Amino acid sequence: ATQFLLGMIQDHYGPRVCSVFSNVCVGLGCFVFVFEAAHGHDELEMPVQWTFYLGAMLMGAGGPGVQLSIVHIGNLFPGIEN
Repeated sequence: ATQFLLGMIQDHYGPRVCSVFSNVCVGLGCFVFVFEAAHGHDELEMPVQWTFYLGAMLMGAGGPGVQLSIVHIGNLFPGIEN
């Protein structure tokens, strides 16, 4: 489902906007994980699991868009090879 939405974003706005949007989602997901790890909990306290779910959802939503954009940008220059 995420690839379909990111594909629509890429078709309408282009690979640059899709890449920025996807990288922001992945970055926010990483930030949520770091924020949760920095504010650790006591052993007796239940960890706040929704922050882990939120971070995983953000990184999962942005990950395919990063790959989709990079592959598309790579196909724009087919004559340039190593």
